[in-house]
Amino acid sequence: MSLPPSRGRLGWGCPGLFQFQLISAIARYIIHACLSRDFLKEVKISMLYMMSLSHTPDQCPGVAIEIRDRVMRMNATMTDVLQSHGCTFQGGWVSKGAHLTFILIDGPNAHAVDDAAVDLGLAVWNTSTIYPVITMDEAVGGLPS
Repeated sequence: MSLPPSRGRLGWGCPGLFQFQLISAIARYIIHACLSRDFLKEVKISMLYMMSLSHTPDQCPGVAIEIRDRVMRMNATMTDVLQSHGCTFQGGWVSKGAHLTFILIDGPNAHAVDDAAVDLGLAVWNTSTIYPVITMDEAVGGLPS
């Protein structure tokens, strides 16, 4: 089936050129609106991140007084610091003998989580690794049937 010479494939003028330009302009507008700071402030985009923090025995808060004091300050300010980066604390676990700490954070992106870790002072005595994670239910739900 062929179209009359006066009509394009999508119905007007050149074969789809006007429609393509119109759709492109609308898409650019939507993308710009979605990426604007005001839009992102209103839409909460978050993911879970597991921070694995390790330190040497001599840098352990259990033996190093200066680091113990840092941990106490961090604990007192954690909620405010995390909120300033758009993050929330979901849980934390410590393996004292292995000198490992695991902290689960809900945040907008890994950069925000990393910035929060630095602001909390965790980078002073720890080496950190940040992993994006999902719940076990989400992982199982995503398996092919």
